Amino acid sequence: VLKYEAFFNSKLEGKIYERIIISVDDKIVYEGECSDDFLKNGSGILTTEEFCYTGEFVNDLMEGYGHIEYFGDKSSYKGDFKHDKKSGFGKYTWSNGKEYNGEFACDSIVGVGQLTMEDKSIIYT
Repeated sequence: VLKYEAFFNSKLEGKIYERIIISVDDKIVYEGECSDDFLKNGSGILTTEEFCYTGEFVNDLMEGYGHIEYFGDKSSYKGDFKHDKKSGFGKYTWSNGKEYNGEFACDSIVGVGQLTMEDKSIIYT
């Protein structure tokens, strides 16, 4: 069951809703800004069974700066997104405390970065 609850901001001249809540069978919930065709655009929070993402959206995709927390393995990422993928600069944290600060492309670690191990030793990539 798809449900919409929208709050229109007339100051935005009909192009963006100030806040909308979209839920699909209570498993996927989005709360945030969207365009008049109900695509996620602007700031919002997307919660699924696998993760919770707080950040920017463009044309229904995670795009720009955001923070994602994965429920299964308790890992998280804060940084840049492009087309729903970690791309640009960011920080990925594993549940065991290991962290990577650096470049990402298409959800993969690439380029220059710093990996901090569980024992706090540092490896530069």
